[in-house]
Amino acid sequence: MIKISEEIKTFLESQSGFTDIMGYNLYPIAVVEGQGFPFTTYRIVEVVPMSKDGQGATVQLSFYFGPNEYKKAASFVDVMQEIIETKSNYEWESKTVDFLEEAFSFVGIINLKIN
Repeated sequence: MIKISEEIKTFLESQSGFTDIMGYNLYPIAVVEGQGFPFTTYRIVEVVPMSKDGQGATVQLSFYFGPNEYKKAASFVDVMQEIIETKSNYEWESKTVDFLEEAFSFVGIINLKIN
């Protein structure tokens, strides 16, 4: 899982479409309380064998924005879909934007497979 985690981090942090908005605020699974917006978390949902020599993974990216930033969240998810589609071994699966009442924030979510 560490190899996949490092690949995700390296790929996203090399994309200006990501860093122009998020900077380097990219964390595995969760962030510490009080983290300012915007920020991104990633979660490796599962790792599956692809062949005897390789693995694939299902990954969820979550992009957090402040309470009045729905348009920013929705636009960013669209940009990130385009970025993900440029990577030959990444397969975009779905996207959505939701409001988290407990965090009083918008979250854009992208689900993808890494082959």
